[in-house]
Amino acid sequence: MTLVRDLIFQRCYTRVCPAVRRVMVRVVALLAVGLFVAKAHATAPFAIHIVDSQTHRGVPLVQLQTTNGIRLYTDSTGTAAFNEPGLMHRTVYFYISSPDYLYAADGFGYRGQAIAIKPGGAITLSIVRTGIAQRMYRITGEGIYRDTLLTGGKAPISQPLLNSGVFGSDSVQNCIYRGQLFWLWGDTLESQYPLGNFATTCATSRLASAGGLSPAAGVNLHYFVNAAGLPRRMAPLAGPGPVWLSALSVLPDAAGQPQLLATFAQEDARFHAWQAGVMAFNAAVGRFMVVKRFAPHWPLLHGGGNGPGGHTFFYAPPGGKRQLYFADPLPLVRVPALATDFAMQRAYQSFSCLKLGSTAARPIFDRTSNGRLLWRWRKDTAAPTPRRISTWITQGLLRPGDNPFVLRDIATGKPLVPQEASIHWNNYRKAWVMIFNPGIGGFGDTYLAFADTPLGPWGYAVRVVHFTRQSFYNPSQDWFFDQHSGRDIYFEATLSSWLAGSKVKIPRYDYNQLMYRINLASHRTILPMPVYGPPVALAAELKTGPLLQTWGRNRRVAFYALLQPSPGMQPVYAGGKGRGYLQWGGSAKGRLLFYALPPNDPRPGTVLLYTFARSGRSPVYSLKRRLPGVQESGRPLCRVWPAVYMHRLSWDIGAGGGAQFMIKPEMK
Repeated sequence: MTLVRDLIFQRCYTRVCPAVRRVMVRVVALLAVGLFVAKAHATAPFAIHIVDSQTHRGVPLVQLQTTNGIRLYTDSTGTAAFNEPGLMHRTVYFYISSPDYLYAADGFGYRGQAIAIKPGGAITLSIVRTGIAQRMYRITGEGIYRDTLLTGGKAPISQPLLNSGVFGSDSVQNCIYRGQLFWLWGDTLESQYPLGNFATTCATSRLASAGGLSPAAGVNLHYFVNAAGLPRRMAPLAGPGPVWLSALSVLPDAAGQPQLLATFAQEDARFHAWQAGVMAFNAAVGRFMVVKRFAPHWPLLHGGGNGPGGHTFFYAPPGGKRQLYFADPLPLVRVPALATDFAMQRAYQSFSCLKLGSTAARPIFDRTSNGRLLWRWRKDTAAPTPRRISTWITQGLLRPGDNPFVLRDIATGKPLVPQEASIHWNNYRKAWVMIFNPGIGGFGDTYLAFADTPLGPWGYAVRVVHFTRQSFYNPSQDWFFDQHSGRDIYFEATLSSWLAGSKVKIPRYDYNQLMYRINLASHRTILPMPVYGPPVALAAELKTGPLLQTWGRNRRVAFYALLQPSPGMQPVYAGGKGRGYLQWGGSAKGRLLFYALPPNDPRPGTVLLYTFARSGRSPVYSLKRRLPGVQESGRPLCRVWPAVYMHRLSWDIGAGGGAQFMIKPEMK
């Protein structure tokens, strides 16, 4: 019957005049368009925008979960597109959560929001940031601005959905090369198979001063790709195992031309490097080529010690030569800042306490006649990492006081052992900034610390990022993005589930780079800094990093105090004749030395600084309540933080460091 009806309709239709036929076609087309528009409107996603209550900027990586377990994650503008056909025109409750952010709780303690969902609708909700660092955006991977585009918004970058097929990128290295930013990553996941590029992926981007995006907006990456449009193998080597590049740096060659160099290692199945050396970028072929292979038994390559890897920076103290330092994690390895020296093993030095011929696995310690561990710059000697030093202390090979690289959590007092770090000079604080992960068990945490020199003394650190179920490792300070003279600093790291042992992979975010920003004007970033002087000191003997006018070894740290004003703190001045005594409080006068707590504010981790009056002589100051030969007990002056390393320092300290010796790597 259906066939007969169709034949009758076709005969009737052919008899209709052409004009009527055209009208019918138009009517049918209009009806089709109307149905399409109606259907599109009916399925338009609902937009949920989550913004930071302080900055009103969208917050990436916020999880929204329905009561039946549907999970959404906000993209890099803080947008989540909700499009469940069965839940449209209904009120839906979402649990709202995110690491370092907290949504307001209701009377039952639930942190979430009931939202009236309708096609094409939108709502904006505020979430409170509890962490110090502000999450900005994702740099790599698929769908960076997926939900923004699905809900009709605009993306700030040119490839917001998928750039060159990159699904995941591990551990970034970057620098300025020939007026552009040059980026490289280790293992790279691609769309077509779980195993992607394991011979280094690279890209470039423009600086903001050369037409690129502001670091607050994002990064437009231009990948080096192969004929298939996928990431090119930028460091191909024969033989098994991934090829990882590190210590990416720009150094002048013999003719003064900038060379882009990196150290490389090819790893076996047990993550042991079976070959390592130096590669240089060949612009003509668009790849890195081997320049030099290091000897396999070179002490700086042995496991458990610092090597020529990690993130690099330039440093030249007054009267010293410009050197390239390798923060791996601490900058205990250096080489003259020349391309030729970068490729020569004999040009490298390590800051070590080991004698020549010993290794990190079989240490022979160098000590002075009085038993003090002797740290100095040496050649062909392993440089122990903080983790290795901690192991030696646990094994009883070293005493706790032998470790000059001590760090403590300012909130808990817990010892911190840097595992991966990035160190750069900060002009706003006039200090060196280290952003680091504290050991293999703390890879979900990122800390911030300050020091007067690249080697320290570091002392106290504050946690700025905290992931409980994910790892966030290998942080990199993108110092070229510093804004407001270093007040705002940017850093990124790799977010992943594998080091944290989590079975939950966050869609699109897993194994990719997340950008953060820290405002160093925040009082939460103000940390105790060294006040140098003897354990029992005259006021004139106490100096801070900005006040040290000469460089010298064998100085000691008397205690730690704040160098910037902070809530609850009062200034401490060196006043009187010859600045012979300390005055505490807002009405005091003299030379501002530091800021301290009042004696009756027993903040955790602080100690009392005592004044000892002496008849006819200037008073002395100490953390000890009683002193040998002094009959009366000390009178509390204020509260400060104790020194975490009690011995004399083995490296130079002094004033005006950064402005003089921080040399930018770009060359004309």
